[in-house]
Amino acid sequence: MFSTAPHCQSLDYPHLIHATSRIGVFSIIIVMLPIRRRNQFLSTPKKLDIVACTDCSVTIEWFIAVPDECISYELDHRIKGTDDWSTVTFLSKDVLEGEDERCMYTLQNLLPKTYYEFKMRSVYKDAKSHYSESMTKQTLKMAPIKLDIVDCTDCSVTVVWFNDVPDECLSYELDHRPQGTDNWSTNRFLSEDVLEWEDGRRTYTLKNLLPKTYYEFKMRSVYEVAKSHYSESMTKQTLKMETEIREQAASNEIK
Repeated sequence: MFSTAPHCQSLDYPHLIHATSRIGVFSIIIVMLPIRRRNQFLSTPKKLDIVACTDCSVTIEWFIAVPDECISYELDHRIKGTDDWSTVTFLSKDVLEGEDERCMYTLQNLLPKTYYEFKMRSVYKDAKSHYSESMTKQTLKMAPIKLDIVDCTDCSVTVVWFNDVPDECLSYELDHRPQGTDNWSTNRFLSEDVLEWEDGRRTYTLKNLLPKTYYEFKMRSVYEVAKSHYSESMTKQTLKMETEIREQAASNEIK
């Protein structure tokens, strides 16, 4: 009598045949031993997406349906329209994992204002998964760099930044808030209102601030159909009011 196990797409069944004799009657038992195929647990990154973008980086998000033994990932990228892919390999431990099975990684050192194509695959001990579907994203234009405060009064600060190359920036957004608060206030001003220097410096004076207050500042460029990412934020305290300074000086003289 012969018996076979039902077939499964993800399993291979090599035959093990064992014959026995009992009172002159032979019975043959065919045992189907399952062996896992090589690619059974190779999980391709799913729902690849770009969730953040700057002038030089993108943050990639993907999903893993079930925990697996992925050791690392290969993130391939190329400038759209070119043939050569560049590959960045990073370990699973360098991936930011969320509670909802999301995974994220930030790819750095990209060119500004450039369309890139991305695709990704998982790397295991002895094999690699298929690549995900490719996707395209344009990096942002350059943000103001080397933001600094070069002058300060009790109610204003003069901000300086650099633009290495001429661009098509129409205006700027200078965000500020008292340090430790949550809500940003945005001051918008045109490029024509900016004082430009021959060495690439640009300056602008922000007014109507509170005296003797720590402020946090950040800034970005505004173009016709896009905005740059924000510069790194910085903090500065406005000065005391002139009347307060005079009163304090008079008080010291009396003492």
